[in-house]
Amino acid sequence: MNPSTPPRTMMLPGVPNCRDLGGWKTTDGLTVRFGRVYRSSQLCGAQDPALAALRGLGLHTVYDLRGP
Repeated sequence: MNPSTPPRTMMLPGVPNCRDLGGWKTTDGLTVRFGRVYRSSQLCGAQDPALAALRGLGLHTVYDLRGP
C-alpha cells in the first residue's frame, strides 16, 4: 500500500474486522473512494468509543447481509 493511502483496517472496540473498502478496483475499472464504504463482521458489540468513531464517519445506511 502506498504511504499516502489511508489504512483500511479500523481498530474499533467491540467491532471486529472493521475496514474501509476504499482503494478496491471495481469490475468496470474504477476505484472505490476511501471513506465511503465500510464493512464489519458485526456492530452489536460496539463500545462507546467505537460508536463515537462510527458516528463521526457520517454513516447513514447499514446493510445486514447475513440472511436471504
